[in-house]
Amino acid sequence: MNQVIYLLFTSVSCSLCMAPLSPALYASETAPAEYWQLEYGAGTLQRSTPWQQAESQHFNFPLLSARRGNWRLGVDGALLQYQWQQNSISLSTGIGLRDEVFDSRLWGKADSNDPVFDGYRSDGGDTTLQLRGGWGWLNAGVEQDISSHSGALTADASITLPLFYLQGGTRAQLLAGTRWLSESYSRYVYGISPEQSNALRPEYQPQQAFNPQLTLQALWPISPQWLLRLRWQQEWLDDTLQDSPLVGQPVSRQAMLLLSWSPD
Repeated sequence: MNQVIYLLFTSVSCSLCMAPLSPALYASETAPAEYWQLEYGAGTLQRSTPWQQAESQHFNFPLLSARRGNWRLGVDGALLQYQWQQNSISLSTGIGLRDEVFDSRLWGKADSNDPVFDGYRSDGGDTTLQLRGGWGWLNAGVEQDISSHSGALTADASITLPLFYLQGGTRAQLLAGTRWLSESYSRYVYGISPEQSNALRPEYQPQQAFNPQLTLQALWPISPQWLLRLRWQQEWLDDTLQDSPLVGQPVSRQAMLLLSWSPD
């Protein structure tokens, strides 16, 4: 069942984090609430992880997202979400995935030949309950594991800085913020338990972490139906995470390009 969920999540929502830039091309503001407004597309993603000697990963993926009334499928960072919005205030709750471990089910095992990973295994990623809120250009959210994997909580907060907005809807924005990892989550992803420790991989238990983040998002409406999105993100690891024997780089990066089509 978990493999089915992860496959669905990958095909539906590799580009979830682009949703804040989505214009009213979904017609969800005007179409009757009893109809689903669908978006189809394809994209390419390049990501680099902080693991020792890990190679960058490249993915090509399909996209399917949908909206119906206040319900969202594959939008705004969740697999399934209910959203409420009034003027400049928005609130949402949803179910999503959080998968940053070395043996990721969503992204695949990191490609590294470093001996520190010999015999190392990491548990699977989390199915999470997400709560998010926004007011104007301020955004915040929390994410709690509900799959009995990490059992951990993470949170994030950011401010959106508009860069430009051109006639026709072409726009770009910068999101600057930080992500908080609880101690239990830091240890779940970056820690080394006594059972997994050896001479090259000594036991290590990181503390809670604050990771600064910077995200650039851009959107180009090619036509009323066709939309091109670009997203680039960099996250700097807290010192307590950088000190893990598993970590070789102080940052992780992700770049994504997505072309999508929405029916009339």
